[in-house]
Amino acid sequence: MTTHGATTRSSTPSNDQEQNSSPAPHVSESAQPNLSLTADATVTKNGRGKTKGLALAKIRGRGEKVKLGFSRALGQPTSENDDDLTRYTTEIGVIVRQFAPLQAKSWEKVPQDAKDICVAHIREKFELPEATYVDTAMLRTMGGRYCDMRTRLKKKFTEGEVDCLQT
Repeated sequence: MTTHGATTRSSTPSNDQEQNSSPAPHVSESAQPNLSLTADATVTKNGRGKTKGLALAKIRGRGEKVKLGFSRALGQPTSENDDDLTRYTTEIGVIVRQFAPLQAKSWEKVPQDAKDICVAHIREKFELPEATYVDTAMLRTMGGRYCDMRTRLKKKFTEGEVDCLQT
């Protein structure tokens, strides 16, 4: 015992610890991870994959539209439910991926009829105010998703993830 009533800690386990500790369970070799990777081996993590907009498909399956307001000052949709805003952004990415041609180098060069098709699909699934500022903001968001998509594809094909010449 040290001064002021404090006890010193011993390096040996107490009897309680010895009695309560049990040996580690045996794990078969097949269940253990392969730890024999060399230093030059790279391990890539599988990502989540492309979004498919399944949450919105469930809502649409019930015959409903997701109702969103729109802030003219902010130039973006508003809703009391954050999930609805996420569905909106996700669906814009899905629609752009499906209907915007990849041949255009930028969103500005995408043909107007393709842009109109994208806007029509979004309006079909979401209840939005009928105003030009809504369409302008929607097209701006679509342009961002288009740029993201082209950047991801370029990175995928130029960094060697996909061999374009493979037969």
